[in-house]
Amino acid sequence: VNGWTYYTPRAGCNRATITTVPIQSPAGANRALAVNIAGLADKPHAFAVEVLDAATGATLEGFGPEDCQMPTEDGLHAPVAWNGIAALPAGRDIRLRFHLGAPGVRLYSFGFRSSSTP
Repeated sequence: VNGWTYYTPRAGCNRATITTVPIQSPAGANRALAVNIAGLADKPHAFAVEVLDAATGATLEGFGPEDCQMPTEDGLHAPVAWNGIAALPAGRDIRLRFHLGAPGVRLYSFGFRSSSTP
């Protein structure tokens, strides 16, 4: 939250990705993803999150980078959704793959919050 470090495309690169370790998403959980992100202004398609099956690495249907609705502005708790779906898939282990698609986009952190939409 305090922004002491971040992940960004390296100098001279326009794109970068980072994939998490497996994350437990228990059955019945209704969790949404929020990110602490900066540098999105005037950069359409500069950020996306893909949800992967932790065991196979396959993208979960409906949770690909093309399905991701990136946050509309920089923020400490910017919500992430996929085609209007805010809740992460439950009942399986997942990985998150963050796509940064423009120089200057900075991902500081991510976290989970309860979701009111399925």
